Amino acid sequence: MIQILLASSNATQISQLLLTYKPCDIDITGVTTGKEVIQILDSRTFDFLIVDEAFEDFFAKELIEEILRINPMINMAVLSSLDDKAFHEFYEGLGLIGRIPCFPGKKDIKSLFIKLLHILEITTDMPKIKTKEYKR
Repeated sequence: MIQILLASSNATQISQLLLTYKPCDIDITGVTTGKEVIQILDSRTFDFLIVDEAFEDFFAKELIEEILRINPMINMAVLSSLDDKAFHEFYEGLGLIGRIPCFPGKKDIKSLFIKLLHILEITTDMPKIKTKEYKR
């Protein structure tokens, strides 16, 4: 089972998309502030973290830098309104899986899962997911 921490004010809609298009069993924990992200990461381990580009208490880049001090190996993506080029320039060097549009669709979620599954297959003992829909 993939453990996902979703830090977003739009968590309900995004959780539904993740659950609808999931390629395997997932468990989603939702939080709405950067402070909650830091607190939960002190006590739990997640395979994947999705964060909004801004919270009341943190901007995403600032939060990601703090998260990397806690767990430099966590897989992360950012819900961002930036285009791909601007996103790459702004977040370069932080080791993110990528950008997810603020209002993602099926294609965005599937692309995200393909990247995440590939990383987890390489870095963990997770078996390969064998479906046509999630073939690389």
